[in-house]
Amino acid sequence: MRAKPLINLVFLGDVDHGKSTLIGRLLYDLGRVGESTIARLRSLASQVKDESYYLAYIIDCQLEERRRGHTIEVASWEPVEMGRNAIRIIDVPGMGEWINNTITGIAQADAAVVVVDAHDVAARGLEQLAELREHLILAFAFGIEQLVMAVNKMDLVGYDMGVYELVRAGLLELVKSVGYGDVEGVPFIPISALRGDNVVERSEHMPWYSGPTLYEALGGLREPPRPVDKPLRLPIHRHFQGGNIAVGVVETGVISRGDTIVVVPAGATGKVMSMEAWGRRIERAWPGDDVGVRIRGVARYHIKRGFVISHPETAPKAVRSFIGRVRVLGQRGLWPGFCPVVHCHQARAPCRVKAIIRKLDPRTEDVLEEEPDFLAKGEMGDVLLEPLVPKQRGLVIERYGEFPSLGRFALRAGAGRKRGSITVAAGICIDIEPYE
Repeated sequence: MRAKPLINLVFLGDVDHGKSTLIGRLLYDLGRVGESTIARLRSLASQVKDESYYLAYIIDCQLEERRRGHTIEVASWEPVEMGRNAIRIIDVPGMGEWINNTITGIAQADAAVVVVDAHDVAARGLEQLAELREHLILAFAFGIEQLVMAVNKMDLVGYDMGVYELVRAGLLELVKSVGYGDVEGVPFIPISALRGDNVVERSEHMPWYSGPTLYEALGGLREPPRPVDKPLRLPIHRHFQGGNIAVGVVETGVISRGDTIVVVPAGATGKVMSMEAWGRRIERAWPGDDVGVRIRGVARYHIKRGFVISHPETAPKAVRSFIGRVRVLGQRGLWPGFCPVVHCHQARAPCRVKAIIRKLDPRTEDVLEEEPDFLAKGEMGDVLLEPLVPKQRGLVIERYGEFPSLGRFALRAGAGRKRGSITVAAGICIDIEPYE
């Protein structure tokens, strides 16, 4: 196993609030990026966008990302030691235009750093940050329990304690409103990612703050349970055609070189020829590991994002339908015949609300009404959902009680031309009807 607990950590927040710059600052201050690289990125940033973006260029490597000044693709960094933990950093887009990529990163994460621009909130208010709320809803839906709040760009508000307290109070209410219960223990850290205040080193500009630095808070995160003894489940989030390599985070079980595996729902069986993590060959991968698996005997069109690698004798099946216990988040509500897109682990598929089985009391989960015609915003109920895809491209979802990481899902649908798509409901799978 690993020498230190592994935490897969995603950075969330609205566009231009400094997520990528904060990641770059962490990596630079921890000595993971050399001075020659920093000098080159400073020069490049001044030519492409603005010199102040140079730290973001450490993690934002695509030319289009650098030209636009915001993240498009999911990017991750080899685990970095922070205190007692090894932290794998995941950077995701802040723009709603790339929300599917954001969900890809959130589904891999154990914890999240929420980055908020104090200057922007002071000027416009938290209610304008639609993407921040959406990110928090998705983080809650996908089971991220540990949050760290980074109140960024404090240098732009003169390191004012009043602005920090204003942002902190608003964020506390926002976090509670999306479903998080006990938020008193969530660390709120005033920082400046560009200048390095309270990121790794404690800032001299904010003597009024006595809490942990970001580095210290990340070192104190707890590793979630890693179910080694359960059957293998490795959802694919990327595929490299050269060498037929499937990339994903092991959710449960263990995969070893030489194993016979099956890719579901494709049903294709192959052999693990080799495995690689961060440029190093490995013999075995454990839950939490982000690993590339080179497979022999499986065609490249059988390896798709959202498909699941497992061992043949304990493989899951694509589902014909499933029952989800959902909480409605969208204004439009849910009704039979409504067709959202279901997002589960790395998979997404159009589906139909076939029936609403019962409405439940959100506090006690007692049955309030059998077979209602409609679930409104804020209401909870059991819903029968039917994926609208053929079996060979079907959806793999598991009962939450058996495989929690493959049993959480979010339902998303269009919200008009201006807003794109939003999360209309989130829930857990309580039963499935698999294809036989």
